[in-house]
Amino acid sequence: LISSVREGRKAKVFVAEPKEFDEIQGIADNFKNDIPIIVNLQRVDQDISKRIIDFCSGLAYALEGDIKKVADRVFLITPSNIEVNSKENEFVSEEGFFKPF
Repeated sequence: LISSVREGRKAKVFVAEPKEFDEIQGIADNFKNDIPIIVNLQRVDQDISKRIIDFCSGLAYALEGDIKKVADRVFLITPSNIEVNSKENEFVSEEGFFKPF
């Protein structure tokens, strides 16, 4: 469940499926505009995936957002104005980000 802190506005979600590290500029640009990002790394080389997740983790931290694993090699990056509620929070903390790699 994703809910916007600012009521009365439709929330947009940007879906990114980067193939190369150079393609992450769009992730950062959308995230800076308070748009949640779904990052699908299922078709990306393992080393590039780790670099992208490192970048996204730093981006989320710097802009006071959050990053959560939502599926195998799929992550949700949320800005500070978005709250994510899930019964699976324990899974993320137990498994860690890089367990499937």
